[in-house]
Amino acid sequence: PQERIFSYWDYRAGMFHRDLGMRIDLVLATSGVAQRVRAAWVDRKARKGSKPSDHAPVIVDVDEAPDGNAGPVVPPPSRIGTTKRLPQA
Repeated sequence: PQERIFSYWDYRAGMFHRDLGMRIDLVLATSGVAQRVRAAWVDRKARKGSKPSDHAPVIVDVDEAPDGNAGPVVPPPSRIGTTKRLPQA
């Protein structure tokens, strides 16, 4: 795409605030799964909090499989101000 959509910003150089990033995070899928993709985006809001990661989540919305198996359920995209954290291993 020609849009400036990034999933990584060097935090030491303040690149996020200057919108100078890189596209280094990928979502890989079989051709069957790729045909069911309805939307894909980078959750920049997840990158805006205090002490953020230098990466933002890449999210893909995929239609249900033909056999009805939707696979594992994942949490919704992050929201600014969310204090709930996922358990750490």
